[in-house]
Amino acid sequence: MKLQKITTITLLTIAGLTTPILAENVDELRQFLDNPSAVCQGCNLSEADLSNIRRRGAKLRQTNLTNANLSNSNFSASYFTCADLSNANLQNTNLQWSNLVDANLRGADLRGADLSKTDLTGAIFEGAITEGVILEGAKMPDGATIYDGRGLESFQPRPILSQPRAQCLGGQK
Repeated sequence: MKLQKITTITLLTIAGLTTPILAENVDELRQFLDNPSAVCQGCNLSEADLSNIRRRGAKLRQTNLTNANLSNSNFSASYFTCADLSNANLQNTNLQWSNLVDANLRGADLRGADLSKTDLTGAIFEGAITEGVILEGAKMPDGATIYDGRGLESFQPRPILSQPRAQCLGGQK
């Protein structure tokens, strides 16, 4: 299995990727990166390096992105419904107009992330780092909308839920 991961990483690097990309499931990572429509629903992309990429409109519902690096990337208008982004690096990531309903953002680093007009209903932010996050027009976990969210020094979310909702545990797409 280790040899397969090393071979895949080497081939991806030779194919033009400048940064080696690691993930728990290399096949699912390759599927996501090679798919022009960026669909990888229910995939295991934990610990993946997805930094500095553009995947506008990605469909990552119920995807495991724990400890993944999405920093400095563009995931605007993407779907992260019920995704697990716990401890993910989302620094300076563009998530405008995205759907993060019921997403797990526990311990995620959101410094400088743009969450403008993003739906965060039911999202879990417990322990998240949120300095400089942009929330203009975002729908918050409790359903409230922030209309003037630019320049917030620190967003202090209160944990609304401590466990994922039932629809995240089932087969909702």
